[in-house]
Amino acid sequence: MNEKGIAVVVYIIVAAVVMYVVVKSCVPMVKDFSQAMDEVAVNYEADAEKAALPPRDIYVTTDVIYDYRGNVTSSVPKYIRLGMSESEVRKILGEPEDINCTTGSYGVHEQWVYEDKDMYLYFEDGILTTVQD
Repeated sequence: MNEKGIAVVVYIIVAAVVMYVVVKSCVPMVKDFSQAMDEVAVNYEADAEKAALPPRDIYVTTDVIYDYRGNVTSSVPKYIRLGMSESEVRKILGEPEDINCTTGSYGVHEQWVYEDKDMYLYFEDGILTTVQD
């Protein structure tokens, strides 16, 4: 075998060793990626189950109706519900005392503060998503 033949054989052996090392180092990354994707799928399914839950009414206040003498004639409970728009919530609760707004690449998030009712409402892109009381 001449010098060119030996160089080609050495080159092939070195290339094979390099490929082996690269593949061997990538296997753990592929396993980690696969495990991460499995976790994403599990979290997605859990979020989908939560979203499928029926909305529940959250008692807020009661409108009291008086007759001309000032006697209570009836009362109407008022409720808010997750998924309501900002205008629907305003009709029930009125204007918040404070609005804290965060805008980012993920959208607009607002926190409405009703200190007199000891309640915080959280909106994402104009939709009520969380109530903290």
